[in-house]
Amino acid sequence: MTLWDTRDLPLLRAVADPANEQVQGGYFQVGHGMAAAALGIDMPEDEVYAGLLALRDAGYLDFNESRSSGAHATVALFSVTGAGMQLLGEWPLFERMVSPLTLAAFLERLADEAPTDEEASAARSAAAYVRGLAPDVLRAVATGVSSTLLRGAIGF
Repeated sequence: MTLWDTRDLPLLRAVADPANEQVQGGYFQVGHGMAAAALGIDMPEDEVYAGLLALRDAGYLDFNESRSSGAHATVALFSVTGAGMQLLGEWPLFERMVSPLTLAAFLERLADEAPTDEEASAARSAAAYVRGLAPDVLRAVATGVSSTLLRGAIGF
């Protein structure tokens, strides 16, 4: 077994658990067994801390930390990144989301929930159109739209 199997992956699963209110609040203490207890895992505190740092360095977690003394630290503004959620299978990969069949199914579902017949018809027409697109065309369009929206949101 690797360090990933014994420390990092179990730690990532523990911090991503939505039932863990102590972690989902975005703040917890590391030291004197407090982090292991908050996460509900059986792991030495120094391993918890080393694992948190490794997961942050790998881009799976995001948090700020401050060391107060020795092995004691505060972890704040804590969150699992999109990459971390993808690794755990909790967040779809962009490529799967923008496949023509997936997007068409989404549009069909929207049509079923549309408040008017006109909106339902428009969503079904869009679904039929999207279903006929090649995956590469749809990805290129989605990437272009995303880039434009992002640039507009950050003021470029």
